[in-house]
Amino acid sequence: MDWKTRVMEIPRLKNRVLGSVVGIVLIALAIDLLRFAMFGNDPWSCMILGFSNVSGISYGMCANLYNIVMMIGMLIFGRKYIGIGTFVYLFLIGSVTDLFYWILAPLWGPDVTLTLSMRVVLMAAGIFICSLGDAFYMDANLGIGPYDAISWIIQDAKGGKGFWRFKYLRVCLDLSSAAIGYVLGSIVSIGTMITAFFMGPLINFLIDHVSHPLIYGRE
Repeated sequence: MDWKTRVMEIPRLKNRVLGSVVGIVLIALAIDLLRFAMFGNDPWSCMILGFSNVSGISYGMCANLYNIVMMIGMLIFGRKYIGIGTFVYLFLIGSVTDLFYWILAPLWGPDVTLTLSMRVVLMAAGIFICSLGDAFYMDANLGIGPYDAISWIIQDAKGGKGFWRFKYLRVCLDLSSAAIGYVLGSIVSIGTMITAFFMGPLINFLIDHVSHPLIYGRE
């Protein structure tokens, strides 16, 4: 890479890092909106909320502990999936989620009675904001979080044939996480199903029309 190309890449890298941070912040906000809606969170958050229920510690602390443990596995088996974005995810997701919960709980938290229509609006907002956050985080392409890495690492170890392909492994991982969360007291409902199986097209649309133009410019 010549010096001109390197100079051109510096602002793009800054945009990618910023996109990764913005994505994580949006995902954290979406997690709390879905919690308040009480229609179920995404499978990973269901599992973390279950750990929080039984341990008595905050969602964010449980998320941080889980990510640290899984990060050890990434360092051993999936180092190629680690990037700046991995550490952004590792250090921000839990703390920012707890911060948003502390700010928003007086408005929509467990001590506030919400109508069904208000819950539906919160769920819809949570799904859209989560999709937007995923779009920014994925499009930044700076590494992935430990939960997302699990299926890729297993696929690599098993050769990626038949059942051992990412799309099948990810479904099994999500189903297992949702089941663990349910057993531990989390709500598993329509919000869980939508976030697990139906957000893909919306994320792709937001990548094409929002995150990619903002991060990389019109190409």
